[in-house]
Amino acid sequence: MGRSLCTKCRKDKPSTEFRRLLTPAPDGNPYERSCLSCLNIPQPTAVAFLTAPTETNREALAAVSVEPNAESARQQGIASRQASGTSNGDTRESDDITDERRSLDSRSGSNAPYADFVAQLTKEIAQVVEHCPTWLHKSDPLMRHYHEYIRIYNHHEGGDGLYASMATFGKDLELTQPQETEAAQVLCASAQQLRTATDRAAGLPDIPCIYIPREEQARLPTVSDLVTELQAWTHAKLEYQPYSRDMSNEPYMSIPEVCNRLEQRGSTASLPTLLDAGTPPYNFLDISGSKLELHRRPVLLDDLNLRLLHRAVKRIDAHHQPGSRDLGKEHVKRRSTSELQHVDLESCLAFLLLGERGAASGYHMDVLDGTWVQVVTGFKLWFVPTRRVTELEANKFGKEGDAWTPPVDLFRAVLLRPGDMLIMRPGYFVPHFVLTGKDSLAMGGMEWTRDSVPSVLEQLRFIIPQYNSTNEPVPRQLTQVLDTLPSLVPEHANCVMEFAAELKNSNLLYCTCGRRCTSKCTCRKKESTHNGCTSWCHNAKGLRCCA
Repeated sequence: MGRSLCTKCRKDKPSTEFRRLLTPAPDGNPYERSCLSCLNIPQPTAVAFLTAPTETNREALAAVSVEPNAESARQQGIASRQASGTSNGDTRESDDITDERRSLDSRSGSNAPYADFVAQLTKEIAQVVEHCPTWLHKSDPLMRHYHEYIRIYNHHEGGDGLYASMATFGKDLELTQPQETEAAQVLCASAQQLRTATDRAAGLPDIPCIYIPREEQARLPTVSDLVTELQAWTHAKLEYQPYSRDMSNEPYMSIPEVCNRLEQRGSTASLPTLLDAGTPPYNFLDISGSKLELHRRPVLLDDLNLRLLHRAVKRIDAHHQPGSRDLGKEHVKRRSTSELQHVDLESCLAFLLLGERGAASGYHMDVLDGTWVQVVTGFKLWFVPTRRVTELEANKFGKEGDAWTPPVDLFRAVLLRPGDMLIMRPGYFVPHFVLTGKDSLAMGGMEWTRDSVPSVLEQLRFIIPQYNSTNEPVPRQLTQVLDTLPSLVPEHANCVMEFAAELKNSNLLYCTCGRRCTSKCTCRKKESTHNGCTSWCHNAKGLRCCA
């Protein structure tokens, strides 16, 4: 085993504590110059219990098989070497593997440094499931999410079985499916492979999700960067995900409180200890990325033609300038300056996710369909379907929402580490369930392609009427996007206008009130899908009504 000197902490460390580069450096060094600790990447060390298990919960913990064993470690090593094209004692690449695949894993969970963190988190969640904190009910969202995670974990017997099998590109971009399935729902590919495949006539393969491991060595933002930016919003507040039905206070936290939590967060207490003290893991899902500089839209999205929603917003801007009597995005944006979030379409185009260890989001679909997310710090377990969801399963999900209990073998996780990106492609039915494994900051957004418009409208036909299927309101400016799309994608103009007519006829995103809404108007009801009037209401002045 070789050793290297870290250029940051100036310590001489074994090569196992450095990440292997995609391609060797000019001096021939195959590893990064900074160690994993300095790069804020978890070390492959065991994590001890932070609170000793009691006699009453030992049985529950014993039912959760989370201890790593030699065989699973050996299999993970084999999977990693197969993905990188090497074997023991041999660093030569296979003829069927291109240079871009050096850093690609055929299975998301094959990165051993995270196994201990997942195992420890699972043990703690098992304790919480066995002994529900007094301030929570077993039917509360957080407890449901934890029960669901343990159910999936036990079914797959933990270890490598928890993670989704992935298709990969071989020589000449030939699609290679994993041995255990003929139709993987996740494609693992490099950015260059995706660009090349997009430029070809056949385009990208018909797979709902794309996982892109971190390749570029560009500096990622840090939590300190986030704190620095948030401090400029002294009077703003952030909405967090409520976990209990009995919460008396509104689910908002002031920016100073958020910054204080970020600066004081540590790993000194376990989930059971925190929850027993009445402190849940906070999950901030509605931070506007368009208001913070650290949100960076990947260039890869444009290369994959994922830019139609951005084009629609630009077109809307052109027709609704500040001071115009027609009320567009600018009016709604001015209303939202007291909070660090938008109430219009831009809250979907660019957002940040800030989740504390143990934070969970139940089964849901993103309201506009077509989402990309890139983890900046920490890591997340992102559960996606292992096959196409049947119509019967979809209907049940639409009614039950995050309380849905799907077939236990339907979902597996994609492990998202710092720099990793996942694209849930527009037009595909991808309900998902997310668990934060370590305090995590992630950035993301929603986008469409021209070709995806008909299938995206089909997904919206499902999401908009079924409020439980998503965890966010429909953007009030979606109506303006639908009015704008025919000019942007004339080849799909007919289906867009038909969909808009369906929404109006069903009084979805539309009301027939006079100059102002009455108290009984559907746009004002708490269970409304869109939290206010849209541009279709009140003779195109609906945004002013509920401003």
